[in-house]
Amino acid sequence: MTVSLLYLPNEASPGDQVGPRLAFESMHRDGRLRDYSAYSYLVEAKRHGAAVALSRLKELVAEWRPDLLLWQHVGKFPLRWADVESLRAAAPRMHLLYHEGDVYGRWAKRIPEPVRILMAAADTVALVGRGSYAKLARSVGAKRVIYSPSAADTVRFGQPWNPTLEREFDVLLIGNRVKSLRPWGRMPGASKRIELVRALGRRFGERFAVFGNGWEGFRGNHGKVEYAIQEGIQRRAWVTASWNHFDQVEAYFSDRIPISLMSGVPHVTNHQPGYESVFGPNPPLCWAKSVDELVARAEDLLALGPAGINEIGRQAQEYCNTRFTADVVYPRLIAEVMGIGQSSGLRNSA
Repeated sequence: MTVSLLYLPNEASPGDQVGPRLAFESMHRDGRLRDYSAYSYLVEAKRHGAAVALSRLKELVAEWRPDLLLWQHVGKFPLRWADVESLRAAAPRMHLLYHEGDVYGRWAKRIPEPVRILMAAADTVALVGRGSYAKLARSVGAKRVIYSPSAADTVRFGQPWNPTLEREFDVLLIGNRVKSLRPWGRMPGASKRIELVRALGRRFGERFAVFGNGWEGFRGNHGKVEYAIQEGIQRRAWVTASWNHFDQVEAYFSDRIPISLMSGVPHVTNHQPGYESVFGPNPPLCWAKSVDELVARAEDLLALGPAGINEIGRQAQEYCNTRFTADVVYPRLIAEVMGIGQSSGLRNSA
């Protein structure tokens, strides 16, 4: 059984969603998708307004009647319930899959109304976290909720390289500092990330670097970095580190972990519930339950020396290529939703 797919990517310019686009194009070429098309509704809205973008979408659905409509991260795009009803009427047998790659909370970063509408209207909602996040989605009306982890593309990341024997930094962290004046509105995990940057700066001094927005006045600050060049930045260090926002959500991680693993540099991050089931036994990824423990894990990695570090980096890249690239995650998502193909081995229910 193959299906026709209409993909609505969350992108500011056509082609921004490199990973899923290439994954779906490959599926179409080899027959895993009978038909495939992508429609950049946000780009259309930027050019001609939201009303025109929605009108064109309705025309596409009515004309094409896809088996599966994959809508990705609607954000604050002005979607109404009536718009979804008209899409349903245009293709009554179409399966609506809403994929949300961000995490929302009950107090910090609350769910926007358009996201609530699509979560309630969708036949399936795919989330990058389980547990409390899945419960939150169900509380706004989601009927079927499944888990699909964050992924990284293989165009910008995971490029071949000859690991160097000398590097500019011992430890490097990429991530923004998020501030809030309201205690109840603070991003979960943001204070721990700040604590980690301070601790790494104290321990490694000039051998520590932090890239991202908001780190002015912090030791190791190197300013913001463009998304597409992260891999080259990471390869300037022996070890990379991170602390997730929403650091208590089960099985959640951003694309920071796949990007870091694909860089071929060992990575250490905070532990979250469910990591053992997601990453399996003895993955080439280190995690810690406190800032002090994370600093210690970084020290342990550095003690291995260049040969040991480079071997872990090689294993990490190979490991990620079989689990957390867009080429793997998105075909697995389509197969799970439509009931085709082989099981991924991951527990997909959220």
